[in-house]
Amino acid sequence: MCARPPALVGSSDVFRVVGDSVQLEIKGSVSEFDEFSWVFNGSDNILKYDKEFKRIKHSPRYKDRVEFNEETCSLTLKILQKTDSGPYEVKASNELQTTTATYRLSVLDPVEAPVLNHRRIAKPCNSTLTCRGHDLSINSSCNNETCEEKEVTSPGGVALSLYVQDSIIICNLSNPASWKQEKITFTELCADTGTEPPEAPSGSNWTGILIAVILGVLGVLVVGCYKIQQRRSAGPQPCETVYAEVEMNNQPSQPEAMLETDSTVYSTDPVSASAPVEHSKPESLYSVVTKSSKPVIEEWMI
Repeated sequence: MCARPPALVGSSDVFRVVGDSVQLEIKGSVSEFDEFSWVFNGSDNILKYDKEFKRIKHSPRYKDRVEFNEETCSLTLKILQKTDSGPYEVKASNELQTTTATYRLSVLDPVEAPVLNHRRIAKPCNSTLTCRGHDLSINSSCNNETCEEKEVTSPGGVALSLYVQDSIIICNLSNPASWKQEKITFTELCADTGTEPPEAPSGSNWTGILIAVILGVLGVLVVGCYKIQQRRSAGPQPCETVYAEVEMNNQPSQPEAMLETDSTVYSTDPVSASAPVEHSKPESLYSVVTKSSKPVIEEWMI
């Protein structure tokens, strides 16, 4: 037999996370009722209970997923899925009347842990904070142990908040069924020097950097021009001169004085066109070419 709780409650909203369980309790007087039935979404029967015969009839779909308390007539649903979201109704009846109580269940995914970033902007302990989670973001500034506390909420009921509690900065992300936090103490915030932003170069520093760049470019140009000039002034190296002497038939021989050099020995006898010409071994290389009826050609090989 069911106990005698106080008056029956009309309706309430319940939130749970996927995979959890939920107990839908009846708050009201149930002792005078003989039959109880739980229904999902207006037409999906979960179970029926006959108090007189203490008999419970489960729907095959819910038999392994629900528990019924015969004393309080409450219903427990296990291993919740998102498809379990919706209205649940309990009907209590006797020969004279039927009364109902409705519960609206929302099964949600658990929230992920938020991200809390900080950056020191001045000493000793002035910092900026960024709290992010579920496509929401909060930017705040802290001065010593005082921070701007903020909160934003998405249309789906997800809330992101940043606040200080007991010298601890808390970034909290929550939905109606779950919440997670990221924290940092002021001691850690003020002692952390690794997140300080680098100092921006001043105007004089920028001028020095610009001058150094210009001097570097000029130096490269000067060295390049010097190397090019060296290559041009060096020029091609002189090589051995090659002379070509052409003896022409039917032409008078050249005078001795014009052909004589310091290292060449010539015969003083006149040279006939048919007589062989003998040359001593000179220091310079000669090429003797005999051609008919052509002018003397002198070749220089450099």
